[in-house]
Amino acid sequence: MTSTSTQIVLYISFISCIILISYYYKNNNHNEPFNTETKLSQEQKLDNELETNDINDIETKTKMINYFIEFQTMLKKADDMDAPISINNNGNDCDNWNEYDNGKYNDKKNNCIKPESSTIRQCLINNRLTSCSRYYKDGRVEGLSKINTNDIMDNMINNTIIDLKEKQIELTNKTNDIDSILNELISQRNLENQQLFFVDYNTNNLEDKKTLYEKTNKEFERTENDVNINKIQFQDFLVKKEIIGKQIDNYYYYTKWLIIFLIIVGLFNFMFSNILE
Repeated sequence: MTSTSTQIVLYISFISCIILISYYYKNNNHNEPFNTETKLSQEQKLDNELETNDINDIETKTKMINYFIEFQTMLKKADDMDAPISINNNGNDCDNWNEYDNGKYNDKKNNCIKPESSTIRQCLINNRLTSCSRYYKDGRVEGLSKINTNDIMDNMINNTIIDLKEKQIELTNKTNDIDSILNELISQRNLENQQLFFVDYNTNNLEDKKTLYEKTNKEFERTENDVNINKIQFQDFLVKKEIIGKQIDNYYYYTKWLIIFLIIVGLFNFMFSNILE
């Protein structure tokens, strides 16, 4: 090989290395944001969805996330579902797989499947593989087995969150009703305790109250008697006063006439004395 050929080979190798290195960095730069985004796990997405809907209780979120993930795992099984075709291209019924290939496909019964290392659907007739792929050529049968699990999952999450919010509102209302009933019961109980206290107090102090009542009644009777006595004495005083007043009036009357009589006698005496002299 000449020197020029060697240089051309080296040059081509150098260019190839540059292209490979550029391709590598280009792919890494484009994939990095995607890799960063995929780091957000399904659990975190569900957690964010719940918090967006004001569901922040850790225990509730944990149970709901586990439930959603289990449901999603169950839905993923539908990705491998096949429409149950069990006749070959000639319209003959297929046999059960039974122990064919050591019973590897026993659970498929007599359905058309893609056995290992086969690109077309086949079934078993007289323990020999026969094609049944013509039923799948137009894609209609394959389409029957396609289920939009994402929509089912989204609807289930949305409906569950809506139901949970409704239950939370109902629970809040019931809690308020229970609080109101408890407050009313507490008020009734307090009132009952107060009434029982006063009943016990009155019962325990009934004898003292009776004694106090009798004492007060006696004092009242004594006071009333004293008042009645004073009334009688005052009436007697008025009567005596009236009698004495009448006696004084009579005394003044007789005294007046006695004075008048003495004056007249004195005048007569004076007159007769002058005459006799």
